[in-house]
Amino acid sequence: MMMGLLFAFQVDAQPTTKQGYLLVDGTNAVDTRSASNGMIRRGIVLEWHEAMSHQSKSLMYWILGIGLALLFVTFGDKENQSSSHYYTMLVLFIALSILELYHLIGYDGDITWFYSPSAVGWGWTIVNFILTVAVFLGQVVSFILCANFLLYSGGRDCSVLPGLVCLIISIVAFFICGLFRIEKGFVYSLWFFPISQVCVFIYWLYCNARDRGSWANMAAVIAFYIFGVVSLLFVLAAIIPTLLAVIISLFFLNGFGNSSSADAQIKTLDNGVKVKRSHSNIWVDVTDSNNQYERDWTTGQFKKI
Repeated sequence: MMMGLLFAFQVDAQPTTKQGYLLVDGTNAVDTRSASNGMIRRGIVLEWHEAMSHQSKSLMYWILGIGLALLFVTFGDKENQSSSHYYTMLVLFIALSILELYHLIGYDGDITWFYSPSAVGWGWTIVNFILTVAVFLGQVVSFILCANFLLYSGGRDCSVLPGLVCLIISIVAFFICGLFRIEKGFVYSLWFFPISQVCVFIYWLYCNARDRGSWANMAAVIAFYIFGVVSLLFVLAAIIPTLLAVIISLFFLNGFGNSSSADAQIKTLDNGVKVKRSHSNIWVDVTDSNNQYERDWTTGQFKKI
């Protein structure tokens, strides 16, 4: 199985007796008859995290490659208005979104490690920051172009613009109300998003009936729009905290290089526990690495995870 994880069970003559062994990387065996369930689970979890960490690095190359290809198709050939051009863009967008969602949902760790200064250094943080923003903006533009292409190809005269305007209003209101702790506005912004999108769908259905467009194409448009919006929101929610942290850090650093020495990376919490930075906003106990804490970027408070 993945990364050398192997279970081997030997059954004795008596059917009620079992000998179990957990082999990690094919070297260290743990006898399940004497080992606690917690030890076994910890071995499995550590092995899973190692596998996912390796997979995340490989996946980033695929995401970067497809993202750059999507950028080239979207902006490199603006004069090409053929159907094949838009279908190529559509396929690349869907492939990129699936890989991003797989990484965001499946990876149990710092999902934005690739531009975390403590993980890759400030040089690669800046480079990866620029690449991340460029790929995301290209993804947004390609989504708009593909959605409009699908709408027009179905024989109807309408645009994706109303849905995008409502989406932007929802996101801006959500962040403003969350930042200034406006509870009612926060709730209203959450409800405004799905209600406004449903209204946009109704408007598209009306245009389709008015212009006698293809209903199969209309279903494909709505499905693609929902998939695209969900994937873009997932990516946006994942990168915004770290992007803001990078921008603020760069603003205060006024230069390149390592932001602080190793000693500055060790802090003492209110309970007396000393923690050191592991990656991004994750800190670990210096005496027990199994105890991890997450630091809130806005308040600076530490919370055990």
